[in-house]
Amino acid sequence: MRKKNGPARWGISGLLAVLAVAALAPLLYMITTSFRTLQEFASDPLALPATLNPENYIGLSSRFDVVQLIGNTAAYAGVALVICMTIAIPASYALAKLRFRGATLLFVGIVATMGVPMISILVPDYLLFVQLGFEDSPVGVIGMWVARALPSTIFLIASVLRALPDELIEAATLDGAGYFRRMRSIVIPLGLPGIVTASIFNITGWWNDLLVPLVFLQSDDKQTLNAGVATIGQRMVTSDVPQTVTGLLVSSTVPIILYVILQGNIRKGLVMGSVK
Repeated sequence: MRKKNGPARWGISGLLAVLAVAALAPLLYMITTSFRTLQEFASDPLALPATLNPENYIGLSSRFDVVQLIGNTAAYAGVALVICMTIAIPASYALAKLRFRGATLLFVGIVATMGVPMISILVPDYLLFVQLGFEDSPVGVIGMWVARALPSTIFLIASVLRALPDELIEAATLDGAGYFRRMRSIVIPLGLPGIVTASIFNITGWWNDLLVPLVFLQSDDKQTLNAGVATIGQRMVTSDVPQTVTGLLVSSTVPIILYVILQGNIRKGLVMGSVK
């Protein structure tokens, strides 16, 4: 049996190795390019750096207040996450465990909004926030992030909560546990893998978002890190590809760290949502 499975295992391992190399190659290219000067890059874009030159990182910090941009992005994402989860967790619990008329139709309607393209609602929502007095305000960015993330968040957390035994909630109810006690003692702890998974997906999506901050924020001191990096070309007479790549590398560091640290929770959350 082992001999028969040997070639198949080697084939699968080889395929996974190729996929891993394909996934890591852009990151490795960004790291090596960030240590190259513009002259080195112009002579050979694919060559390795002659020395580990930190010039691009120094130049990035001199052109931008990187700490402030990172702080802005983290603050906006943090507020958006709190609002999103405050709405999504009770909604997911209601759709997954409570029986009421129209629950299936409501859930289908929420999921259907995931197919609405961002570009189709961007301008109308921008005009709405301007009329509400939130022009060049983080409120617009946070509002757009929450609105776009809620359907997928509810879908994922509700799928995880459906896998929880109904007997646990029924037993807690018989013991006199109210709604908030059930949420605090049963729903949130047991549904934590799905909540963490949805949070990671949302944070990485918001951190990498470029379109919404560019449209809703005009002041440099309010911009997010990704939007600030996107303006490097406008601040320089000539295009500096290594400088731009360095900014993109710095911007992608936080999502990469999150995925590496919390990858176990992501797998657990996705598996819990796929089985009953």
